Amino acid sequence: FAMTAASASPDYSAGPSVAVGERLAVLVDTQSLCTAARYVLHSKLDYRRLIAGMIKGRQLCRAVGYGVEGMAAEDSALQELKNCEFELRIKKSKRPEQESARSAGAWEVGLTVEALALAAKVDTLVLATCNEDFAPLVERLKRMCRVEVVSIDTAGSEALVNAADRFIRIPQECF
Repeated sequence: FAMTAASASPDYSAGPSVAVGERLAVLVDTQSLCTAARYVLHSKLDYRRLIAGMIKGRQLCRAVGYGVEGMAAEDSALQELKNCEFELRIKKSKRPEQESARSAGAWEVGLTVEALALAAKVDTLVLATCNEDFAPLVERLKRMCRVEVVSIDTAGSEALVNAADRFIRIPQECF
């Protein structure tokens, strides 16, 4: 997996808690991130900058984005992740007339299964999500690897913040 980090990308890996060269997997929940960016911040995420900042100094072994096709906000996010060479897990919208990820088809189970499989193969798993339902998963994953949660400042739940080994708020330059 090769990705060129943008020179102006934020550096989330800085600091004593990150080992240079560690094996890294990144899982991106586009449903929750798109919804939070759109409705909470009235903005759109720059996934290329976000991902580049998470990877810096680390060996990216796996990068997967999860989303629902046919929902305007997510379609552009999924295309951006594809351009960043992410593997995509896409479900077709069950109700294309609705802009609700919850009603269209969620990825919680699929992401959970893949995270549990990857955790034994990497040093660190990064979960980019605003979905507090993943807090028990994060607790379980910590038995197998280090877990970082990347989320939007106002959308990251207390449960996610407390569950993660490291919680990273997405900086303003990624919007």
